[in-house]
Amino acid sequence: MEVGLMTNRRRSRGGSSKQSTLSQIRQNFSAVNLDRRWLVAAPAALVLAGLAGFNSFVHVSKSAGACPVLHPAFCATQALQAPVIADFGRDNVLNDKGQAMRLARAAINLVPLNPAAVRNIALASGGSTDPRNAQPIRLLRLSHKLSRRDGVTESLLIDDAAKRADMAAALEHFDALLRSMPVASARYMEHMGLALADPKFRKGMIPYANRDNPWFGRLGGAILSNTPPIRFYGQFLSEVPSLPDTVQQRLHYDQVVSRLAQEGEYAIVRKLYPRLPGADRAAVTSMALPSAKQTPYRPVTWWLQSDGAIGAELSRTGKAEMVAYAEAGTSGTVASKLLFLAPGQYRLGWKATNDNGEESPSDGGRDARRDKSRDGLSWLIDCPGLQRREIGAAPAERPGSQNRELAVTFTVPAGCTVQNVALQTRVDSSGSSSQWTVSDISVRPVAAAKP
Repeated sequence: MEVGLMTNRRRSRGGSSKQSTLSQIRQNFSAVNLDRRWLVAAPAALVLAGLAGFNSFVHVSKSAGACPVLHPAFCATQALQAPVIADFGRDNVLNDKGQAMRLARAAINLVPLNPAAVRNIALASGGSTDPRNAQPIRLLRLSHKLSRRDGVTESLLIDDAAKRADMAAALEHFDALLRSMPVASARYMEHMGLALADPKFRKGMIPYANRDNPWFGRLGGAILSNTPPIRFYGQFLSEVPSLPDTVQQRLHYDQVVSRLAQEGEYAIVRKLYPRLPGADRAAVTSMALPSAKQTPYRPVTWWLQSDGAIGAELSRTGKAEMVAYAEAGTSGTVASKLLFLAPGQYRLGWKATNDNGEESPSDGGRDARRDKSRDGLSWLIDCPGLQRREIGAAPAERPGSQNRELAVTFTVPAGCTVQNVALQTRVDSSGSSSQWTVSDISVRPVAAAKP
């Protein structure tokens, strides 16, 4: 056994960097005369040293107080650390700190560059909860230098950085933890979503928003799967100079825009949309149907809906047309789109054809306001930010207007910063299934009359 130890020590001198690290380890805790029986049980010590650390870690988690600085999500509280512990193991039986210390030191003597053993010594010597004891933190930082793959170390260093209000260090350890422990990091990601409420945290997160970051996509998924509002995540994305661009990320951004609109965060939608990869910046003030190449970010781009009985889809002929359909006894919105028009008067224009060769009844008056009890296709324009205040309505088809341009004027009042344009269908239960083709949809300001 002594020969084995001597050989191991010779190997540790193989490089100057390893020798320097080993010296740091020696300096951070006093030399110990190891009992021979621990050396004989060296293989078991390597396993037990890790288990002993779990108990110390549990003790640290339970005794840790609330984080006094930054956002609460920075703190490695018991709730946050629980999944990290679960990922390493449970049902620990070694509660003797002295024994944990001896086992960890035995492991280091066998494998000097052992980050888990260094971490366990830090935990057994008091953890990170006593501000008067700097030794555990020094050892935890040393463990981090040896390897960024120890989740327990990184979670405790997140806690330490938060208490010191060190944003950069907290994010560095978040990065290490999320890269090395994807399964156990879901809870951390949820809390990071809350931490995005802090403008400083959002700014610090920007360098991590890139294609090479393996957890950036997972972070967005974790935030979207959670129930709280996602406005801070939307704000963060709108502040990233160049968002990662992949097929999966575009699908994710589509979900983000849709969720923000559902939560009424229209100002964030307006700021974020032009920054999204493949976004058509003209879409915020245009009613044009999307091309095949346009990336859908609904509902800034057209949101076509379908439940089998009613719905709308783009024409399969390749033309810029939308086909709407409805079965007898159904009604509802089949397509919608947001606009961000300034206050003023506008003209919504379109062409519509009843593919059944029929024309739905309408009064055909100049106001073109539709009796909602009647069947057919209709437009409804409202202000989502003003309690859905209606500012325009019209039948989308009129007698004798097959494939002729139709129009309706509407006024955007002050305070109506976003407008929702919806295409609706209604077919009476006594009627028959209907289908319409809508094209040449446009919106433009109405020029003020000259005095």
